[in-house]
Amino acid sequence: MLTEDGHLDRAYDFTGARWTYPELAEVLTQVHGKPVRYRQRPEPTAGIQGWLEHQVRSGALERQTDDLGHVLGRPPTSLHQAVRELVPASGG
Repeated sequence: MLTEDGHLDRAYDFTGARWTYPELAEVLTQVHGKPVRYRQRPEPTAGIQGWLEHQVRSGALERQTDDLGHVLGRPPTSLHQAVRELVPASGG
């Protein structure tokens, strides 16, 4: 809940920087120190799930805003920062 002045009757779309699954695999490889590969299914999922996946992949549902950074007063956490905080580095 945003209680400071200036938020009344406002709607926000909190988004961070866009990333892809291949980019996530690359960052996981860098942080963990072991290879992580992205593999896309050869066939789409059947039914409504497949339709939804197509919408996501095509960017039809994508909306990018600066709202999160403005409300936080700083840039949102990057993909690399988030992975680094969540995934332990390889011990060897």
